[in-house]
Amino acid sequence: MIRILFGILAICLLMVGCSEIEHDTRLKEIAEIVSDSPQEALFRLDSIACETLSESDRHYYDFLTIKAKDKAYIDHASDSLILDVICYYDNKSSDPLYAEALYYGGRVYSDLGDVPTALRYFHKALDNIPEDSRSLNLKARILSQTGRLLQSISFYDEAIPYIEKSNDILESVNDTMNLVYNLQLLGGTYLRARKYHLAESNFIRALDLSRNLPESFKAKSKMYLADVKYQVGQLDSALILIRNTPDLVKPIARNSALAIASEIYLEKELLDSVYMYAHELLNSQDPTHKETAYRVLISPKLQKFIPLDTIYQYIDEYRGLLENYYDSNQSQLTVNQHNFYNYQLHEREKLYA
Repeated sequence: MIRILFGILAICLLMVGCSEIEHDTRLKEIAEIVSDSPQEALFRLDSIACETLSESDRHYYDFLTIKAKDKAYIDHASDSLILDVICYYDNKSSDPLYAEALYYGGRVYSDLGDVPTALRYFHKALDNIPEDSRSLNLKARILSQTGRLLQSISFYDEAIPYIEKSNDILESVNDTMNLVYNLQLLGGTYLRARKYHLAESNFIRALDLSRNLPESFKAKSKMYLADVKYQVGQLDSALILIRNTPDLVKPIARNSALAIASEIYLEKELLDSVYMYAHELLNSQDPTHKETAYRVLISPKLQKFIPLDTIYQYIDEYRGLLENYYDSNQSQLTVNQHNFYNYQLHEREKLYA
């Protein structure tokens, strides 16, 4: 009997040992760089013939591809790959990658505009994340992205607790860079909710923590602070904060800085700069804040800068932009209603089962 028990114990230990998956060396090397160098990670992934990989490595390859694209700010256009990855790791829920795969499920559906499904994956990721120190950064990301998604649909009060919980984690692990990002997100949430005092305090803290970070971090906080000052009518302070900011923020934030600068400079009647910034916005490949550009350019204060026939052209284009915006919002509302219906149906079927 003792020999039998020892034999069973040996088999169990062997099975536990075999459950540790040793991935392809190339994939392990890519995993090391994917967060800091996503474009390089994508280049290396393209050089691997995924059909030659084992089943576990093929799914790991797909997981790294999704993660690299997300880190490289490449919008996810389909859910087929992430669903296959989640389905694979769903059968291995003890694998640390399971919670992260669920997180990227949320990121994919965020890009696809399916808010209910994205929230469901974020919440499921939080439910399945291991309770250990190694998972704290992932937990902070999930909380932050949940808050960001809720903010995007104007659920400001609901978004704030998620962002604050993420901040608590980032402070505990001394992750200053991501804490600054989160403070800007929290400040932006308060700004959109028109709680200007709370917005200002978060932007000031973000600015203070940015002293040892690249200049773009400080510039972005100054940009947001300038917007707060503009909204409360402190135009002189807004003007001081916004000066040179469009040239110092990262390219992805430049249009936001140009839009804020255009409105502040218009109020201060610095019309040469207004025209320059609004014109750049209008001709940008990025459509963000184009509405601000048209609204500024057809202002009576700029009439001496722009020929009358050009103003008529701007008015016509502005009307078309607003109509397209209205139509797209109506379409998105229909999509959201359909997604909420599908989500409720899914929950009912799950409860029934």
